[in-house]
Amino acid sequence: MRLAFTKMHGLGNDFIVLDVREKDQFDAGHIPHAKHLSRGQLELRVNDAFPDPTVRIVTYCEVGKISTLAAATLRRMGFTRVLALDG
Repeated sequence: MRLAFTKMHGLGNDFIVLDVREKDQFDAGHIPHAKHLSRGQLELRVNDAFPDPTVRIVTYCEVGKISTLAAATLRRMGFTRVLALDG
């Protein structure tokens, strides 16, 4: 499922914004308070970073393709409340 940026405020404050771009892209600029976990490290590190699979996560990247793949991966891993932010 994808989410338009303008609709994020409707989620309230009870969610994690997860930047799945590479570290250099994250360091160059990101959404305030976003957490970083690159798509390439997602499967290896997500359970340590977010041990609660019911946490609400909104993934994002530069265009939207990688965040959509990351959201699908998280859902396959048992995270039940994941959305991808539209590019």
